[in-house]
Amino acid sequence: MKKKLKKLKTDSFWNELFSNSVWSFLGDSASSVFGLIVTILLIRYIGSDSYGVLVLGQTYSLILDVMINVQSWKGVIQFGQKALAHNEIGRLNSYVRLGTILDTITAIVCGVVALLLAPVVGSIFGWSGDLVFCAQLFSLAIFSHFSGTTIGVLRILNKFSLVALQKFIASAIKVAAIVAL
Repeated sequence: MKKKLKKLKTDSFWNELFSNSVWSFLGDSASSVFGLIVTILLIRYIGSDSYGVLVLGQTYSLILDVMINVQSWKGVIQFGQKALAHNEIGRLNSYVRLGTILDTITAIVCGVVALLLAPVVGSIFGWSGDLVFCAQLFSLAIFSHFSGTTIGVLRILNKFSLVALQKFIASAIKVAAIVAL
């Protein structure tokens, strides 16, 4: 038993797996804690009714984002890892280029669709003008959802600490923006 534990401690695969898991956990945990802080502060500043409108508008944009935006990072990881293992840097670059193009095009298409569709969806479901405006406002954020490929590249290169750092910084900026209000 001691030999197996010693082997696990010295095996680079298990060390990397553990390290990457810890970084992923820390990044997600910090992001969740900051998300809770943002929720508490927003409810305190704008009230629960207005916060409900805000959440519905955000949910509208998230649903469309999931439906239309492509998860290019999965393909970049799957095929890019094989290309990297075979030292085919040209193929890896083509996967990264294709992923970046897909991320950009789907972010633009999804953002436009979400902006134009919000009044139609709002009239079907009887949304208030504030809710339609909020849905359109959150739809603008979809235009910036083109980071999938970069996350895939960081994961291929075992830079999970940078992915966690990105989540932490993005969440910290949200808290700072709310506090600055």
